[in-house]
Amino acid sequence: MKKRKIGLALSGGGFRASVFHIGVLTFLAERKQLENITYISTVSGGSLLIGLIYSINNNKWPSNEEFLDIVAPKLKKQLTETSLMKDTFFSLIFQPSNWKYIFKRVNILAYTLKHVWKINFKISDIQKYPKLAINATTSETGKSWRFSNEKMGDYLSGYVKTPNIPLSDVMAISAAFPAGFGPYTIATNKFNWFNYKTWSTKEIIAIQPTFKKLHLYDGGVYDNLGVEPMMSKSNSFLRDEINYLIVSDASKPLDIEPIASIFRIVKRTIRLLDITTDQTRSLRARMLFKEFKKNSSGLYVKIGLTLDGIFQDNDINYKKEKFVKMNTSNIPNEEKAKVIQQIYQKFQEKILS
Repeated sequence: MKKRKIGLALSGGGFRASVFHIGVLTFLAERKQLENITYISTVSGGSLLIGLIYSINNNKWPSNEEFLDIVAPKLKKQLTETSLMKDTFFSLIFQPSNWKYIFKRVNILAYTLKHVWKINFKISDIQKYPKLAINATTSETGKSWRFSNEKMGDYLSGYVKTPNIPLSDVMAISAAFPAGFGPYTIATNKFNWFNYKTWSTKEIIAIQPTFKKLHLYDGGVYDNLGVEPMMSKSNSFLRDEINYLIVSDASKPLDIEPIASIFRIVKRTIRLLDITTDQTRSLRARMLFKEFKKNSSGLYVKIGLTLDGIFQDNDINYKKEKFVKMNTSNIPNEEKAKVIQQIYQKFQEKILS
């Protein structure tokens, strides 16, 4: 792994995702890999976490030691001793200036991130390395909208260089789940827009967007894994800055449940959105598995998967031998590591065959 150029995709999933990703980052830091990360792409809960990391570490990506000694303890303190939902509710009720945002609650979330979480700088202030893409979804075009320190936009709407937008707003936009927060509005006449002449060139032309206003939602509506910014536009799998992709997926598992009553329209709508999002995630995950197997170019970490859970997963297409059904819960701790390693090796052989 010493020569790897790692791309890190942190999925959406609210606080569940933020906490899960802390575990993945801690794992990488303990193995001296954080400083090998060259590109980061985040959605929703992943965006909340990454913004908080940069805020804690003075707008720069932490070293392995900085993360373990300084950043991780502060992250855990922030996420366990404060409630973003409660603080956002109080920001609405007790701040009259926010009452105008009752139907644009994403603005209240941005207010809370700025004044309670102390996210007080702009997306353009973040250091250029590693590259960072915070993902949203454009309602008008249906495409992935990306924020970085260099530009913001999507390929149909156009782009704006070095966007002068508070990071608190960017984090809120990326986490603005449609049923809970509503869209964030961007007035296009406040910016100078450009687009690229062709896909294969960096030559740009000035443009005027089709819409006077653009409405941005949670990045998870388009791609809850946040992997698209890592993909190459050429025939290769990954973009030039990356040769190994780590995907941390804390998407909500889709439960089997009865349909809500006809009077619970909101719950029915959310259920349909969950089904669509889960299917999109599954399709992207299958694409990743195929590429990772072909090129040995990545790692996919999914919340909720344990050793026993993997072996009992009916969706994994392999013949279940006796070793697959082995339960490790009753094995003494001093023997467990050895047994798990043996099981894993057999599991690998079975998958590869």
